[in-house]
Amino acid sequence: MERNIISIEIQPVHDGTLVKWEYGAFWVKRRNDLYACYIPGFDIHYSAKSLEDIEIKAEHLTSAFMDYYMEELPKDNLKCLGTALYRLGFKIGGNAAMSSILKGIPVKSKFRVATNPVDEEFYPDFFTKTGTTKTRIAA
Repeated sequence: MERNIISIEIQPVHDGTLVKWEYGAFWVKRRNDLYACYIPGFDIHYSAKSLEDIEIKAEHLTSAFMDYYMEELPKDNLKCLGTALYRLGFKIGGNAAMSSILKGIPVKSKFRVATNPVDEEFYPDFFTKTGTTKTRIAA
């Protein structure tokens, strides 16, 4: 199964920056009827009581991650997001795009996880979803 679907796309728009992300979560049921869950790329581990909770929590956790960088950090938010993604192992095609993002200049670009190791215990249960956020560029 293809596991390298985690991506973040940055796109400048006339009044800000549009950020779209695609993520997925792996899970395995433990003997205490809890699910151990993992969102690769974002390196987020969590637990859930039901299959519905897995999806809801994954959506909230990835949204919180993106909102922190795009809404809570109004100054240099794009630079901070680019740095955080790089540290998590996301790569971007082209040095010019990364250079612009690290300068806080929104350019159309797509980050992908370069390596995405997932512990074998999480196979084969997996789902994918997308999220979107838009922010105004801080003046």
